[in-house]
Amino acid sequence: MLHNVKRWTAVGAAVLTLTSMTASARAPQDPVNLDQLLKQLQQVANDASSNFQNSVISAQFPGRSDEMAELAKKMGSTSTLPSIENIEQVWFGLQREMTESGKVAHFTTEVTQADGDKVQQDVVRVGSFNLVSDGKYLEYLPTTHAVAELIRQPADRYLSSAEEI
Repeated sequence: MLHNVKRWTAVGAAVLTLTSMTASARAPQDPVNLDQLLKQLQQVANDASSNFQNSVISAQFPGRSDEMAELAKKMGSTSTLPSIENIEQVWFGLQREMTESGKVAHFTTEVTQADGDKVQQDVVRVGSFNLVSDGKYLEYLPTTHAVAELIRQPADRYLSSAEEI
């Protein structure tokens, strides 16, 4: 989590720097290494894309990883500069991940049950930690962007907490 806060701070600082650069002309004696700044933003966006791909929050908000990967490509482009809006999207994506990791959220999604059937179910997401539905624990499968019931559920004493949620 601390790593994400540092990344968020770096992106926030970059947004402020680029905003001030576009708001007023920079004096020649006040150089900004724009190349280094954009490389840092590209790294932040790539890291965020990877984190979003594996996050259970992506079960509720699909496509975030691909959007962040596209922004990373823009940050690394040598032919065009990313817009302020592109840079803010990286910042907002990180901020949303942090905010959602502290929430308990309810949403409906397709769940693959243990027997292979796919059904629409109400799911409860507990921060970035767990997905539960109908008293059973679920897993988010990042390679297929799917939610599936755990084939081997935890012992009954742990299932009671999932039922309470």
